[in-house]
Amino acid sequence: MAVSAILRLPGTRGGALVLGAIAACGLACTRPPADTLALAVERHVNRGDIALARREPALAERAYRSALAASPDHASALLGLARALAAQEELDQALERYGDLAQQQPQVFEAVHDGEFCPLLLGSAEARLARGESRGAVELAERSKAESCDGPASDSVLARALLAEADRARLADRPLAASDLYQAAVELDPSRVEGFLEAGALLLEQGHRREALELLSAALLRHPADQRLHALMVEALAAGPPKPASAPQPSSARPAAD
Repeated sequence: MAVSAILRLPGTRGGALVLGAIAACGLACTRPPADTLALAVERHVNRGDIALARREPALAERAYRSALAASPDHASALLGLARALAAQEELDQALERYGDLAQQQPQVFEAVHDGEFCPLLLGSAEARLARGESRGAVELAERSKAESCDGPASDSVLARALLAEADRARLADRPLAASDLYQAAVELDPSRVEGFLEAGALLLEQGHRREALELLSAALLRHPADQRLHALMVEALAAGPPKPASAPQPSSARPAAD
């Protein structure tokens, strides 16, 4: 009688023996041997690598996820999944997987930090900025700086994100916040003349003439030929200090004659 038939007849002697053996064996009997499991994981990883090379990232993603289901800290599967997600423009998920790689396989992460992770981080910030998500772009660009990614590139992206956030603050009628953001942007990237212009104009509007003059002087040292800066400096100089309030004039009315 086939084993399947015996298992369906637990009252038989053979069925009792088989069921007893399974009970004694426990879960170990249902698990594949370690060597078999390792081979299965490697097959999934190889399929993922081939699919990624063929530019089939969705297929690669499925293969890498199958490998990680059996071996969650497999370095090649973690890295492959991050790459497959990045290839599908799933940038936030890809960054999360690189984060997993950093925690579980730090040496592998260090090997791809500059060449893969940092460009992805900056690319994600650029994508947020293009979608008008300036706050998210600021956060990603700040993370890029914290991760010691390419300094000038991180500064440039962060400066543009701060300028966009400053524009939003100005439109929301928050001039002081906007001025601070504009100034933070030009500190990172002094080539952003528009930041100097907006910050200087806002400072003048708020009556902060001295701060505006200092900012515009620094801007003109870097951009001496910019006529807009010269015009704003002339305006700031012409504004002068606030005029004191005029004293009340005595009444010119004559007292009534007796």
